[in-house]
Amino acid sequence: MTIATQTSEPIASVSSLQKIDQLAIDLEQDLFAHYPAMKLGRNEEVSFYAGQLATVANNLIKETGDCYDWVLTGPPYNVIPAAANLMAWRVYDLLKQSLNFRYQLAIVNLRLPKKTMVINNAQEFKTYYEYSNNSIQERIKERAKLHQGSDDIIEHEKDFSGRGVIVINDIKVTGTQQRFMQQSFAQVCPAHLHWLYVFDVDEDLGKSDPKIEHRINHSKLQTVNEFSEVICSENIEYTARCISRLFAYEVTEFEILLHQLNANKRAVLLDLAIREGRFKGDFFSEKIGILEALCSVEA
Repeated sequence: MTIATQTSEPIASVSSLQKIDQLAIDLEQDLFAHYPAMKLGRNEEVSFYAGQLATVANNLIKETGDCYDWVLTGPPYNVIPAAANLMAWRVYDLLKQSLNFRYQLAIVNLRLPKKTMVINNAQEFKTYYEYSNNSIQERIKERAKLHQGSDDIIEHEKDFSGRGVIVINDIKVTGTQQRFMQQSFAQVCPAHLHWLYVFDVDEDLGKSDPKIEHRINHSKLQTVNEFSEVICSENIEYTARCISRLFAYEVTEFEILLHQLNANKRAVLLDLAIREGRFKGDFFSEKIGILEALCSVEA
């Protein structure tokens, strides 16, 4: 575990399971090897990280001696959660079992602004789906776009004010998302603010090599067959990254993957894709049509 103090307001700590301060990464190490499947939502890998994060969170809470009222949260999402949200929910369950009666614990699910999220072209999809492959400037632009119009942290002021807050996330590379969220937390005045990551990339390294997460994401499960094995898993909760990767395939492969899923999973995918909003426009109309046709036959 590594801990560093941030200088921005409010004063906060950053903790991680591992600090990345050099490019010589052993991607076969357990902490890296489970990461690609975790990002897709496979339960086994989510639990692998959540158990370790819960231990760190438990220690953070107990070491903060003047606070007994805590809130967990994760990155804001629309309908389909990110892997970080799945980990936050699992950490919450684990902490509820381990913390004694002196501590109050809640969880807040932050949502993105309720606005049109339809993806209209290939460039918009690339910017959204391949966020980890974006430059720092592209990341800032994308985060500003997502947070424009409303702010769920501020709208949940009563849930955060005066309480200890732990934000669960998977990786900090450039710190762009943390900076956007921290500006909002400054306005709701939590008693303590802890950022808890699986990986914390050194600030200078993150700036010079912001695509480091992209390499970790793609270190495993690169083929269509490997991806199919994951999305067909019995114990999986589809993440935004998982569904976006499915929709990133060409039509032929997309249709093959759908046929490898059972009827229930296809119905879940269609429901999530429609409610998420990003896939409802003309750009994805052919693929949504294929999925709807399969689901209608099975209804």
